[in-house]
Amino acid sequence: DLSPDKPNVRKMGGSHQEKQLHQLLEKQKQFKLAALQAKKKGEVNQAKEYLRIAKGFDKLIEASNCGLPVDMNTVPIPPSAKIALETDFDIVSAEDCTPGSPGSEDDILEKLEKDLIDQIKKSLETRNHFKAVGDVASANRFEQQALHSKKDLDLLRVARKHKHPVPRYHYETRSFSIVQCNTDLGDNDLELTIAQGINYNVPNPKEVDTYIRFEFPWPTEEPYRDKTATVYNTNNPVYDEKFTLPIQRNVRACQRVFKRHAIKCEVWSKGGFFRGDALIGTVLVKLQPLETKCVLHETFDLMDGRKVVGGKVEVKVRLRNPIQAKQVERVEEKWLVIDH
Repeated sequence: DLSPDKPNVRKMGGSHQEKQLHQLLEKQKQFKLAALQAKKKGEVNQAKEYLRIAKGFDKLIEASNCGLPVDMNTVPIPPSAKIALETDFDIVSAEDCTPGSPGSEDDILEKLEKDLIDQIKKSLETRNHFKAVGDVASANRFEQQALHSKKDLDLLRVARKHKHPVPRYHYETRSFSIVQCNTDLGDNDLELTIAQGINYNVPNPKEVDTYIRFEFPWPTEEPYRDKTATVYNTNNPVYDEKFTLPIQRNVRACQRVFKRHAIKCEVWSKGGFFRGDALIGTVLVKLQPLETKCVLHETFDLMDGRKVVGGKVEVKVRLRNPIQAKQVERVEEKWLVIDH
């Protein structure tokens, strides 16, 4: 049933709870109307999505009817507002703006406009990140935040266009937690990037041809092995090769590999007709940091046993999530708010 529901609002004398319930019913109605419009246009999948979101309001409305608080910042924004946010958002380059004299009202408006555009971009990028990791409530919260900044931006642009005075505004510190996650990778993918070699200590630096062989210590009975292509005539080779390796993050034996073992990378110089390939040095990339981080990106000294032989190798290892616990980072931002 797509017909909008009649409000079932308790008489609470215009209380905060009554207003909240009214807002929830109004937002649900907007999604139902959007579902009807999408269905009329033949956009069946979009209609089903809007209807699914509308049904999601039922529990929130029930909670509000029972006197429980609802975090309105986590509620999906209406389809019309979302379309405006996604489409009516033009990034203005510095060249397109006519600068005023330093400290003039136009100068201030230009700076405020830039800050609001940055905030909208940041909010939408963070929303997309939370969507990708499946945290719908946080995604909705940042979409709401982007919408508030978009309204402020519209107000500011009207003031600038009609030469109105600079509106009242203030900056506030906002802090939030972001779960770091490489959403382009699967749960059981490990991406190894062998980026480059740096200043290999060899007698023929402008003639040496090198490649890197690596061994990943999983599966334990048959470790994964592969190698890069050969880079010719330099002791500063750029390999820039990515390898996606299979892991089993929920298997204890695999978890122990990350705790105790390393990826072994061997740098080899290519031989000629009468001599074989020669080992220049070895790098051990310990996997233990990936228990609590989803990216490991460092340069490692080339070694012969415990002896440093000169030169480094740049390696990056990525997982979707750390092996043991999620990587949560606390972020603080200075946030511009226009006082309406």
